[in-house]
Amino acid sequence: MRNEIIAYVKSEIDSGKKGSQIDVVHVVEKYIKSGENYDSAKEILLKNGFSVYEYSIEDAMKRKDIKITYRMGASYKVEQGWWYRRDIQIFLGKSPQSEKIDQIIAKVNFKTI
Repeated sequence: MRNEIIAYVKSEIDSGKKGSQIDVVHVVEKYIKSGENYDSAKEILLKNGFSVYEYSIEDAMKRKDIKITYRMGASYKVEQGWWYRRDIQIFLGKSPQSEKIDQIIAKVNFKTI
């Protein structure tokens, strides 16, 4: 999955795509389906080298510094130089109460200093 995301983003950049993000939901949905359980999604993400973090309802209520609007998140740093960074971010679930995956958001961010 990770390599397919990176290849897709490279093709978008090579074709002249501009902006600070590229949507990669369609690639992630090949591997993680809506309605799937979080354990199988976590396994897929970990096997692809992502850092995975999960939130329970209790975690979401305790956090005051950020508003948590998803159940599971994952990130992977694609590349980084002294003046730029590219990373893949995936968010699963509409809220920490989601019992199964009911939403997938996936994007590649481009940050320049």
